[in-house]
Amino acid sequence: MDRTLEDPATVTKTSDDTPTSLIKRTHSLDFDLVQCDWIVDKIRNSDTYAQNFYAAMCNQAWWEEDAWEILRDRVWSCSWRSAGAIVADIRGSGDYLDWYCSGMMKSHPDDDIMGGADSIKDYVPEGTVTDEIQWDLAQIGWHPVVDQK
Repeated sequence: MDRTLEDPATVTKTSDDTPTSLIKRTHSLDFDLVQCDWIVDKIRNSDTYAQNFYAAMCNQAWWEEDAWEILRDRVWSCSWRSAGAIVADIRGSGDYLDWYCSGMMKSHPDDDIMGGADSIKDYVPEGTVTDEIQWDLAQIGWHPVVDQK
């Protein structure tokens, strides 16, 4: 799997022929995410996908398919606030509060919050990783940590 997420023809190199994308590589799911156009498009174009993505980031650690990171036993995680900010930044509108606690709204379907019951019927509670989100993130080398206790 090419972990640079860039077109190899456009990768610049240093004087010793090391791709600069490898030098700049960081252990960061949000860094990888914003470089993946098709996931960014899904977040921008679907409220449900955006909320499900936000929920998957909350109370969940993620491990990266990278030998060094696995050997270091490093995981990536973020706060609910940061998860909401990531989604809001990708969508280019609002802030973290637009997503914060959005998974709890499903328990109040009669409320006319965020467009009413129809728009939130597929929202999931914070900490839930849907099959679609899990599969999408696996395509860019990220997996939920199982048995975090």
